[in-house]
Amino acid sequence: MKKFGLKLLNFLPFLFLFLAIALIVQIVVSLKNERTPTIFGYGMFLVVSPSMEDEIMTGDLIFVNTKATEFNEQDIITFHQPGEESIIITHKIVNKVSTPTGYLYTTKGVNNPESLSWEIKFSGDYIIGKYVGKSAFLGDIYHSIFSGR
Repeated sequence: MKKFGLKLLNFLPFLFLFLAIALIVQIVVSLKNERTPTIFGYGMFLVVSPSMEDEIMTGDLIFVNTKATEFNEQDIITFHQPGEESIIITHKIVNKVSTPTGYLYTTKGVNNPESLSWEIKFSGDYIIGKYVGKSAFLGDIYHSIFSGR
């Protein structure tokens, strides 16, 4: 039994290395194809503005279910800003309207006085996914690594 345990311990670093390389390749391929990198259907984003405070704080790392297909009023979603698709926004749905071609969504940052012009009645095609959680601790680590501190 001890030999099996030692073999397992010797094998684990190679397993972790393989998984790390596989995740890095997946992220690089996603970025190259201009898609959101995901791990098991969840994307991660760093919050850079106070528009959702006090629910989501600036600096939090948020987790988004990119496989979600149903979005309702009061859901928090992450989406490409209509007209500026390179900008990614996380706001709360305040209105959902059914049309013959699908739904149109209006969102608003909970800390904003009103919806901005580009977040009124936009197509679900812009939506990346539904917010499922956050971590201030992981946000601090992410910020430390990528800001060069």
